[in-house]
Amino acid sequence: DLPKNVKGIVADCPFSTPFDIINTVCKRDYGISPKLIYPFLMLGAAIFGRMNLKSSSAVEAVKNTNVPILIIHGEDDRFVPCEMSKEIQAANPQLIKLETFTDAGHGLSYMKDTERYYKVLKDFLDFCHNRTKSTE
Repeated sequence: DLPKNVKGIVADCPFSTPFDIINTVCKRDYGISPKLIYPFLMLGAAIFGRMNLKSSSAVEAVKNTNVPILIIHGEDDRFVPCEMSKEIQAANPQLIKLETFTDAGHGLSYMKDTERYYKVLKDFLDFCHNRTKSTE
């Protein structure tokens, strides 16, 4: 549950689950099995973050949301695959809008096409504002 003052969420290059991104990075960037590092990450997350990586999932979290979400993702993201954003969006397509940016790397959609990024963001914020006004 989110506070009542949260009217919309913007996520730039989100990952679907901690396990998915750890698995992707370990295999792709380091050529190691995530099974070797995952126990240490689980322990660190539990001790320092007080969270369970296995029970965290953006895909599951958005299934029952009542808040609009804008996901922005670069199609050339080589850190967090764009497919992860597509998976999140598919979990609740009625409230989640996905905007992808051609040739944009991780977190670089704004730099690649500032004008479009600004327009997408402004349109989403206007939508959230108007949605709030209509329910008051």
